[in-house]
Parts: sequence; C-alpha cells; structure tokens
Amino acid sequence: MRVGKILPNLELDSFRKLALLLISISVMAKSFILFLMPDNQVLLEPDSLRYLDLADNFLGNYGASNQILESFYITPGYPLFLSVFGQFGIRPVILIQFFLLACTQLILFELLKKLFTQKLALIGLFLFVIESSSNLESFHILTETLFTFLFTLFIFLVFKGDSNTSAIICGGFLLGISIWTRPVAQILIVSLLITFLLVKDKKRMAIYVVVGLLFVIGWSIRNYEKFGVPQLSGIQNLNLLYYEGAGAVSISKSQTLMDSQASESKRLVLHLGDSPALTDLVTYRQERGISLIKQNLTGFVQLHGIGIVKILLGPGSATIEKIGNSIKMPSQLMVTYKAISILFSFMLGALSLISLWYLRRRIIRELNPGYTFVALSFVLMLITSSGASAYSRFRVPIVPLEIIISMYVICMWFSTNKANPFFANFSEKIGRSRLFR
Repeated sequence: MRVGKILPNLELDSFRKLALLLISISVMAKSFILFLMPDNQVLLEPDSLRYLDLADNFLGNYGASNQILESFYITPGYPLFLSVFGQFGIRPVILIQFFLLACTQLILFELLKKLFTQKLALIGLFLFVIESSSNLESFHILTETLFTFLFTLFIFLVFKGDSNTSAIICGGFLLGISIWTRPVAQILIVSLLITFLLVKDKKRMAIYVVVGLLFVIGWSIRNYEKFGVPQLSGIQNLNLLYYEGAGAVSISKSQTLMDSQASESKRLVLHLGDSPALTDLVTYRQERGISLIKQNLTGFVQLHGIGIVKILLGPGSATIEKIGNSIKMPSQLMVTYKAISILFSFMLGALSLISLWYLRRRIIRELNPGYTFVALSFVLMLITSSGASAYSRFRVPIVPLEIIISMYVICMWFSTNKANPFFANFSEKIGRSRLFR
C-alpha cells in the first residue's frame, strides 16, 4: 500500500510550501547574523539582566520565604522560560526565540487561510516576515517574542470557536500565561469583557475572562502575602508615576522626561524618606501619578499621541545600530534599512487604521467574536503601551493584530478587483511555479 493512501493529508500545497520557505529563510538569516556577533552584549538590554537574575534561582526568588523584591515587579512567565532554557546559554535562548517567532508566523498564516484565502494568507505572512520590530526584538532577552507567540495562539483559538469546555479552559490558561509574561496584557481581559457583552457566543468569552482573572487574582494574592500589596505587578504603579504622570508633566511644562522624573524622585524622598515601606511607596506612586495626570490632561493626551506614533512608525534605530555595528554593517545599509522599516510600518499602520473603520460595520452587523476581540485589543494595547517609554519594541505584540485587520481591507480590494490582471496573474504564477509542485 502506498504511503500517500495511508497519509493523504500530509502532502503540502504550494502556498504552504512557499510559506515554510519564507519562514525558513528568515530563521536562517537571523541565525547567520547571530553567528557573526562577536559577543552577547548586543543581546542584552537593561531589563534582560533582571530577567536573568530572577531565572537563576526561580523557585527561590518566586516561591521561597526569602524571595527578592524584584519578583514583585516582574511576573513569573518569562523568568520561568529562561530558567528552563537559559541553562544552555544566552545564544540558545535567542535561537529558541527565532523558532518561537517562526511558529507565530506559521500560526498567523494558518489563521489567515481560514479567514480569507491562501493568497491573502501568503501576503499577510510576507508582511510579518519582513516586519522589522518582530525580527529585531527576537535578538533580545526580553518578553515580547514569547508573549506574541502565546497571544497569537490564543487569537487563533478565539477565531476557531471551539465549543468544547476543556478546549476553552485551555485557551483561558494560554491567556493567563500571556498575562504572567507581560502584565500590560491585563487589558486583554477588558477586550474580552466588551466582546462578551456584544456577541452571542457568551460561554466562551465568559470562560476566557474567568480563567484569565484567576491568573491575575492568584498572583495578586501571592504579592499581597509576600509584600502586602494586592497587585499583579509593582511595575504598574512605578510606570504610573514616572512615565505616565511625569511624562504628562514633561509635555505640559516643555521639559525633559529625565528632569520630571528627577523632580518626582526628590519629592518622594521628601514625603516618605529614604527607605519607605513598600505599601507606602505603592500608595504614594498611585496617588501622585493620578494627581499629575489630572493636573496635566492635555500633556497626558499629547504624550500618548506621540507614543502611538513611536510605536507604529519607530524603526528600532538603537537595535539596528547595535546589531549593525556588531557585525560591521555599512552605515549606509543601516540607514536604508531604517528608512524601509519606517515606510513599511507606515503602510501597515495606515492599513490597520483604515481596516478598523471598515471593521466597525462588520462588528456591529455580525458581532463576530474574533474580529471584535482583535479590533478592541489592537486599540487598547496601542493606547496602554503608548506612554513616555513607548518605542518600536511595544509594536511586536500588535503586529499580528495589524496584519489580521489589514487583510480585511485587502480582502475587500481583492473581491472588488477580480478583473485586475495583477490579482489573476499572481495566483496563476504561484500555481505554475515548478518550485512548489
């Protein structure tokens, strides 16, 4: 009996072969660049050292009675990942992140195939593969690559619409682990709650919300028992004062962010002393941060407007220069890459915003859970990530959302331009290619 009769579904179609080829080329290119790097310093950011320190003795830092204060500020998702894979070295972790990014791209490709057509799925994948921020940040010991993989897999499950309770609970666990990887992902629960209120498929949304909240509440209880503060992460109140509040002041008073932060640090010491209790510190940061935002609302709005532009258009200049200088890349090539990245990001961002305008009709008319969740998540994650610390790194989790909603508008163009030779020839040429027979 022929193998083809036993396993008839294993034969890959030409589009999937091309998708795997694109993803493989991207992984090999990044791996080659990694091989050329003379040392590991390029792979480390200031936050990287904090993650590595927490991962070095994960159980002691997060579970023992003598856990360190850093475990209040950093949720356990990424340190746990590093504690498992980091023992092999920093470069193997980066290689694993290349693989995770590849898996994320493949998941998105399969989702786009279900939502649209193979042609559009291939276009969406190509946009993802050449997008700069996702590739650049996969070179860093940072949370973005792992989080985006988990988040994209969760989106796939939301669109899949499995009604099996066990499968839905597994999706909820995936959401919870995502939140433990990046605390800002708590905003996804808000997206799910709004989706729950709008759509008919309330069971799935309700389970996702409940399981996600269990992760948030569970870790908040842990922090209350260990540190006396019932919060998922201490980074929230720190950002509220030194980036949201101080950032709003810096815009309103036309001063640098560093000056505003320094002024707030002096004021904090004046009110609480040099060694305040953690509970007093958290309370002060929250109250002072909210007060500064209320007093400088115009600056706060401008701050987030500037942050949105940085996220959507930022080419990741610092990372490009670090990697480029490390492998002796010509400066003209780095400038060209930055320019292309900005142009591409502008195109994708513009497509996303246009798509949101059209998607609102479909959301209102059909109340599709997947599109509703994706559109809400895109808007809310973009707004909440766009404070004073915003830059291209924070675009990484948003890229799959941009591509999904952008494909919606491109799909409309396909359907209204069937007579256009480009669209007809594109499909025909792919089908005739000898490489994919």
